[in-house]
Amino acid sequence: MASVTTAQMIIDDAESILQDTDNDRWSEAEHLLAVNNGSKEICLFKPDAYVVSESVELSAGPVQSLPDGGYQLQNITHNMGTDGSTPGKAIRLLDQRVLDSMDENWRTATPSSVVDYYIYDERVPLEFQVSPPQPASNFGHVWMSYCKSPPEIAIGETILIPDIYRSVLLDYVLYCAFKKDADQPGNAQRAIAHYQAFLNALGERRNVEAIEDPNVKSSVTKYEIPPNLR
Repeated sequence: MASVTTAQMIIDDAESILQDTDNDRWSEAEHLLAVNNGSKEICLFKPDAYVVSESVELSAGPVQSLPDGGYQLQNITHNMGTDGSTPGKAIRLLDQRVLDSMDENWRTATPSSVVDYYIYDERVPLEFQVSPPQPASNFGHVWMSYCKSPPEIAIGETILIPDIYRSVLLDYVLYCAFKKDADQPGNAQRAIAHYQAFLNALGERRNVEAIEDPNVKSSVTKYEIPPNLR
């Protein structure tokens, strides 16, 4: 579901707290810059705060690059044909060591536009590999989800990260505002407090997601047979 929170809403909240609704001390442009920078910083700590899912064209060979602006792969689920719009065979993630043990020459195998497996190493986040390798032309497409830095938005536009981050962004805007006036009594401490609240909220969000992750839950056998009945 798309966000309904606009940059203007967050800025209005900040101006009210700062008692500066006439923008005598902080301009709307300054607050908007903080909203945009805050969205990017949220993605620094929570890469999946802004995820793009789309059909992506591959290139020749086994080694592939993430689309422009992408910085972390989330998932590749299925083939999308050479036209980019025809859903096809599912694609499985494999550990490179497993694929190497299955076929140590898989990188030089007969090319195909249809992908069976993909490999992703978080230590090399901007690229992934596919098996079999892609042909020299008539490339296949795959359905991919990847993390991307959110583009800049205008003041009347909705934020591109989920609405649940509205209060987190507000803390970031207030942090930037008080940091600007850090030479005033108490403002340095206020800036630190709001940035700490920003970080704490992101940390708590990670904890909640770890607990509520359906993939983790599904790995637990809910109806395990008691030892005395085995």
